[in-house]
Amino acid sequence: MSSSAIITPTNKAAEEVNTVVMSKLLQGDSKTYRSSDTLHENENEFPVELINDRNPSGFPPHILVLKKHYSIMLLRNLDPSEGHCNGTRYIALNLHNHLTEVEVANGTHAGIRIMIPRIPLTTTKEYPFSFSRKQFPVKPAFGMTSNKSQGQTLEKAGIYKPTPVFSHSQFYVANSRVGFENNVHVLALASEYKGIKGICSDNVVYNEIL
Repeated sequence: MSSSAIITPTNKAAEEVNTVVMSKLLQGDSKTYRSSDTLHENENEFPVELINDRNPSGFPPHILVLKKHYSIMLLRNLDPSEGHCNGTRYIALNLHNHLTEVEVANGTHAGIRIMIPRIPLTTTKEYPFSFSRKQFPVKPAFGMTSNKSQGQTLEKAGIYKPTPVFSHSQFYVANSRVGFENNVHVLALASEYKGIKGICSDNVVYNEIL
């Protein structure tokens, strides 16, 4: 699992992939972590449930479900000089209440183990209110978006397209994560060729930026 992934255009599809793989294909018990969310001002104007439901870009979810031996991705720079930066993939080894023990999955730092704590993250201007979320800065990453797959080197990849790609070279980025074409498999539900679905895909290119 450390050298494989399913790449998809949207965060929603990536979450669906992770839910299915974690619940049905990987043995063992999962562990659920709930964040501590704090509104910075006007505390009484917004119920805490509303804050819990928000998921700003780069934030872990309020309810984070992890599983031993599952692939996860770091969402913040912890120690860039040692390779622990936004986008680094790990394998979860031990799941404690206040720490997660993980191992770098690939790259020059593969095999290095660290402990990741819960850290506070604060919103900027994405919402009309500001709040902090204290949570592990990670998310499940066997399923990931094309954007998050940039910079990743994989041995095998599945490309799952329930919807068309929508940005320049997004399909190319997904395909180029693997060095051998036989190790890439595509399921394109949103496209069809001669009436047959799942066998072709558009590669969106903006000629004006080439």
